[in-house]
Amino acid sequence: IDGDLIIKRVIGMPGDAVYYKDNVLYINGEEYEEDYLTDETLDFTLEDVCKIRDDDCDGRIPNGKYLVLGDNRDVSADSRIKGLIDEDQILGKAVFRIWPLNKISGVK
Repeated sequence: IDGDLIIKRVIGMPGDAVYYKDNVLYINGEEYEEDYLTDETLDFTLEDVCKIRDDDCDGRIPNGKYLVLGDNRDVSADSRIKGLIDEDQILGKAVFRIWPLNKISGVK
């Protein structure tokens, strides 16, 4: 996003309807469990995110766009701050976690 290399979770893909309400993530109307989070996530809608870069969402993520969120939500510069990202901005996939050291493992 904006030329920076960052690692974020892809939460919403093209065609998805995504929002956060009362610390629960909803994707296409279904609750999505995020057991890796320790902090509260403030409510947002897809429309809020789309306004950042003037994306025309019409209730769903447009083709070629993705919604990304960081795990440290209270300080993460993710789609809630930067807007949806373009498909060509996705450079790779995390396959292994090395921090914190007591949680070294592969990534699902």
